[in-house]
Amino acid sequence: MTNKQKEADEIFGQGFNCAQATLTPFAEELGLDRGSALKLTSGFGAGMKRGETCGAVTGSVMALGLKRGHTVPNDEDSKKGGYVLPALFLKQFEEKFGSIRCKELLGLDPADEKELAQIKEQGLFKSKCPVFVKKAAAIVEEILSQN
Repeated sequence: MTNKQKEADEIFGQGFNCAQATLTPFAEELGLDRGSALKLTSGFGAGMKRGETCGAVTGSVMALGLKRGHTVPNDEDSKKGGYVLPALFLKQFEEKFGSIRCKELLGLDPADEKELAQIKEQGLFKSKCPVFVKKAAAIVEEILSQN
C-alpha cells in the first residue's frame, strides 16, 4: 500500500467520508489546503447521500481536476484536457468494481432508510468503502505520476 492509500484509509477511518478521504491526500500538492479539501468534499459521501456517484469517485475526480482542470473561459483545448484524466480514472475504477454508483457498489441504497439500516447492520461502510477509497487513491496516484 502506498503512502497516499494509507493516508486515504486513515482519513476514512477517522470518520470522514469517502470523498474527503480521496481528495485530501492529494490536495496540498495540487494547491488546495487540507481544511478546504475536507470542507469541499463534505457533502459528497454516500453518493451525495443519494446512493449515486460514489464519494471515492467524486473526490478523485476533484483531485484530477486540480491537476488539469481548465481556468480560462472559452479555452476549448484546456477544457478538453480537463476531461482526460477523469476519464482515465472512471474507466479504471469502473473496470475494477463494475460501477461508480454507491448503491450498486454496496448492493443497497443508502438513500433508503431501510436499506441504510441494512448497510449499517452489515457493516458495509466499514468493510466495502475502505476498499473503494484505497483503490481510488491508488488510481489517482498512478494517473498523477504519469501526467
